[in-house]
Amino acid sequence: MRILHCRFPTEQSFFFGANGYTQAWSNGRLHAARHRVMISGDKERYSCALFLIPKEGATIEVPDKLVDKEHPLLYRPFSFADYISYFVSKLSHDALETYAGI
Repeated sequence: MRILHCRFPTEQSFFFGANGYTQAWSNGRLHAARHRVMISGDKERYSCALFLIPKEGATIEVPDKLVDKEHPLLYRPFSFADYISYFVSKLSHDALETYAGI
């Protein structure tokens, strides 16, 4: 597996991929990485995707304690459902900034 130009040190490495709304919730401290899996040869690869989905009607909002002079507010509060609808309709790497960026 590669992330841009980096490689994990071992085949048993673990990867956590933040998504757009966790990037917004963390005020940019967690980054939604572009990714794709590349495997060579006939090696087997196992993966398990786990998704965190807020409750229906949830608003994604940066906690006050994550905003200060060094970390100004980057994203406005937004409806999770509306963001997902927007993301699916645009399928672009900058959907979060376009939709909720300040």
